[in-house]
Amino acid sequence: MILEFNQASNPEEKKILTTRAKSVKDLTEFIMFMEDLTNTAKAHADECVGIAANQLWKIPNEPPPAIFIARIHLNGEELWKIFVNPSIHGTGKKMVWPENCMSLKGRKAKIKKRDKNVIITYFDPKDQIDKTEKYFGYDARIIQHEFDHLQGKLI
Repeated sequence: MILEFNQASNPEEKKILTTRAKSVKDLTEFIMFMEDLTNTAKAHADECVGIAANQLWKIPNEPPPAIFIARIHLNGEELWKIFVNPSIHGTGKKMVWPENCMSLKGRKAKIKKRDKNVIITYFDPKDQIDKTEKYFGYDARIIQHEFDHLQGKLI
């Protein structure tokens, strides 16, 4: 199913967007949600490079799961990848670029300073294992943006 993005302009949806995500203990509870996350990302691929659970979660007073999807580059290919229970560590110099957000429709891009590279540790639901990977440049920026959402932060 393709879901609607929560918008910061709606007070109820802003509350979800600014709620810190909870760690996922039982991934089977979120299989359908991850499918919806993927379908929504692909449906908006022309304007979207990542979605955090907070942006689609609709259950008030229940924290969203710590899950996001990002369109990243691996081995010369671009693909959508799901990250569950991520933790990140930035490395390298800082880079400054404008960023937009699907939950801030109608707002001007905001200039953000982000780490050039990021090391992310997460559970990969496709391979069913914990992984630690390093991403660079634009991919690192996407991961940091989506991770911020899981922390309840908007740009």
